[in-house]
Amino acid sequence: MNVHRDRHAAPALPSAASGDVLLSIRHLSVRFPTSRGLLHAVDDVCLDVPRGSVLAIVGESGSGKSVLSRAIMRLLPRHAEIPAEASIYFDGANLVHASEKSLQSIRGRRIGMVFQDPMTSLNPVRTVGSQLAEGMRRHLRIDGRTAKQRTIELLKQVGIASPQRRYDQYPTNCPGECGSVS
Repeated sequence: MNVHRDRHAAPALPSAASGDVLLSIRHLSVRFPTSRGLLHAVDDVCLDVPRGSVLAIVGESGSGKSVLSRAIMRLLPRHAEIPAEASIYFDGANLVHASEKSLQSIRGRRIGMVFQDPMTSLNPVRTVGSQLAEGMRRHLRIDGRTAKQRTIELLKQVGIASPQRRYDQYPTNCPGECGSVS
């Protein structure tokens, strides 16, 4: 991700981001260079998400929802441009200027994203359970057996039918079933 240098300096930490606001975004734009010029995928987004609240991002296909979410988590392709005046503060840390190491300690453990089509986001050559347990193993530093038990418990909690069987299935073996609620 390139931070495009504009004439404006990056703003100081908003006071709201250090208190009751968990996520504070100011002047976030995302542009992609194309053969026809710059594609403006997200244009000047400003928002605050208070601690303990939920924000739903809705819009038509192609309106920038996924690009906005990926920008927040710094999961954009390298050629994406974000203006220098943009800021994304998560729990007081500016994610626009955070190192990859800092981001890795935040992603998955403190902030996450549910992709639009999670079934195609799963790797077809790995079991559903191993992919779900991977995040716990990495971020909570627990062993494989504990991660498997916890994953099965969580599948049961959200109403997935036959959680033990689903854990061991491959995404391609359970179309319409892996997301089934009992």
